[in-house]
Amino acid sequence: MTCETIEKATIQMPLDKNNNQDVPLKAVVFNLLGMVSFDLKDSQEAKKAFGESLKIMPEFNVAKENITFLEKGTTTTPVKVPTNDKK
Repeated sequence: MTCETIEKATIQMPLDKNNNQDVPLKAVVFNLLGMVSFDLKDSQEAKKAFGESLKIMPEFNVAKENITFLEKGTTTTPVKVPTNDKK
């Protein structure tokens, strides 16, 4: 993959059990960085990473939920990506 191809790559992320959202790969990576930072107890770095994710795609639901969760001061792991399991 070229850098240009990576910049244009998207991943389908679940919105809920029935709907997906196309999210730029770079936004997904920043969201994951935020989750790792949070797990490492680095809330400042987590907030920064979630913010970068939302700069790329302001309507990225999972990142919005994660930053909201973090800002509430909760001490457990932020939102996990929901699954598309229809059980």
